[in-house]
Amino acid sequence: MVTSPTPAARLRILLLTTVFPPVNATGARRPFYMARRLCDEGHEVTVVSGRRLETQPWNADLRGIRSIVLDLTDHPPAMSGWQRYLADRHRKLRGTFLHGPVRVLADLLLPLEHATRWPVTPDDLAKELGPQDVVIATGPGWSTFQFGHQLASLWKATFIADYRDPWSIKLPEVALHTVTHLGGALTGRLRRWRMLKDERRFTANATGITAATPVVLQNALRVIGDKPGYVMLNGFEPHHRAMARERNALFTLVYTGSIYREQEWDIVSSGLHTLATTRPDIAKDMQLIVAGARTSHDPELRAVERWMGSAPQVLRMERLDREGAAALQSKADLLLHVGFKGKKGIFPIKFIEYLNAGPPVLQVSTGHDMMEEALQRTGCGFVVNTSETLAALLIEHVEAWRTGNPVRCAIRPDALNELTWSNQTKGWYQFIMGLHEAGAGHGPQPPTPARQQV
Repeated sequence: MVTSPTPAARLRILLLTTVFPPVNATGARRPFYMARRLCDEGHEVTVVSGRRLETQPWNADLRGIRSIVLDLTDHPPAMSGWQRYLADRHRKLRGTFLHGPVRVLADLLLPLEHATRWPVTPDDLAKELGPQDVVIATGPGWSTFQFGHQLASLWKATFIADYRDPWSIKLPEVALHTVTHLGGALTGRLRRWRMLKDERRFTANATGITAATPVVLQNALRVIGDKPGYVMLNGFEPHHRAMARERNALFTLVYTGSIYREQEWDIVSSGLHTLATTRPDIAKDMQLIVAGARTSHDPELRAVERWMGSAPQVLRMERLDREGAAALQSKADLLLHVGFKGKKGIFPIKFIEYLNAGPPVLQVSTGHDMMEEALQRTGCGFVVNTSETLAALLIEHVEAWRTGNPVRCAIRPDALNELTWSNQTKGWYQFIMGLHEAGAGHGPQPPTPARQQV
């Protein structure tokens, strides 16, 4: 439970985030709905973010939100002469054998995220914005925490550090290679030492911590110590739910989004191979459409890329924008999601949008965590944990599809409605306002940590 604050006066609230609409990136969505809630509650909201090239923009509702978009620089204004020299060497030596040692020095001696910084100082922002009542920094990138820490100290504002992903790792099950890997051996240890030091330093004055999943919150509190905490999950907009559609020419599985090395694609490839060899009549009537990022940049995933390129049932598509992905999802007979082996607390926005897309969700995973719990709670899909059970489920679904009576789910609308953006931001907003009022001596301290059900 979260205590409801007394009605708050109109506050000046600053949100610092890496990306923000009109950028059509999944990392921009959660900060947007945070800002939208604050604005709709009557507060004066300013969002500062970095510019990002986007060929498929998101036409988000920014009415009432002041948005300041900054170009990125690898020469932050506070750099000294020797730091600029090191930053230049770091950039110019890319692709040479000297880049590795120079990169380690740059990571240890230059400002946090030195190659992708905003071209302003906290003092510059303070002069531009004027005093703010609440500062919310959401990361990654983690330099937003540094700006938030310094600005909140200057203004004596309520400061909230919000984690979309983990920064330093205290709970190994929450780590993903693409987000948290900092290298091995001595260089990796040095980078992790620097990150841990920065994380503790730039959250020292945080009034509270919020996070996108319970395990990400637990990991953060293990790093920085006990503080009031709250979980605001990703969400979906109810109007995206699919309506009636035409029958596909083939029974169609759809997977949209990125592919990670921790995902259990071996079960998917083995299950489809089993299907092709034991029931070729079923295999010829189905297809898997994979729309998203290519994986060949990661050596660990090249086998997955080769399999997708050679398997007759698999059709690759390029990344789609937000609306295109929703349209493709709504046309599926089954929405495929692949779990993360040995990981906990991963609850992607894509998965939540799957729950609301209309077709049943097929979760392939050997663990049992938030995604499996959500499918059980909402009744929106099925879980398989071996290639044999995957093949058996596909046989059942394709045979039912052939008769014109596809397998349906017993969806629980009330449980599904808990995951709307409106409901997710409601409790988060109450938590922030409760912290602010408690700090001003106007109300009780909120409970910590707070965990939402999934």
